[in-house]
Amino acid sequence: MGHRRILALTVSAAALLSAGQAFAQQFYIGLGAESGTNLTDWNPGGSPDLHVGSLSLASVLAGAKFDFGGPFYAGAEAETTLSINYTNDLNAFDGLTGLTRVRGIIGYDFGGFDLFAAAGVVQLSGNLDDHGAGASGMTYGVGINTSVGNNIDLRIEAIMDSATTNSPDAYTWDATSVRAAAIYKF
Repeated sequence: MGHRRILALTVSAAALLSAGQAFAQQFYIGLGAESGTNLTDWNPGGSPDLHVGSLSLASVLAGAKFDFGGPFYAGAEAETTLSINYTNDLNAFDGLTGLTRVRGIIGYDFGGFDLFAAAGVVQLSGNLDDHGAGASGMTYGVGINTSVGNNIDLRIEAIMDSATTNSPDAYTWDATSVRAAAIYKF
């Protein structure tokens, strides 16, 4: 399934959910800090030419959560970086300047905490190869939210991004990271 189709389905689902008056909705904004590693294949068409990198970033996120009247919920979330630091073992092509994710989220509320899974699209901007290209692909995550007050949640999440550079060489860029975030609910 193409990235644009997944994005369209995510946005469509969020619009349908927000149109239903039987659903409780909750909007939120948050700040996150993320750290992880990535693996880049500089020769995706032939024998692997793998290189390891490290990634750390700070981000702002916003979303909407729709409660179905029971413990299950669904939602949509968008995120973009405030700052980003990316290096690799080549000490080259490490000019990553931004990361944006748009995801659909499903979860189960246990009462003081909830578990969730997310999937969507990721867009990387900056110089990730010798053509100065960014990358786009898929993002997946699993995590836990816990309430620390009426309007505040703390979140920990494992995230996997898998992208291909937007250049003729189509290098692959896979990152696994852990994010901690604080979320304010409206």
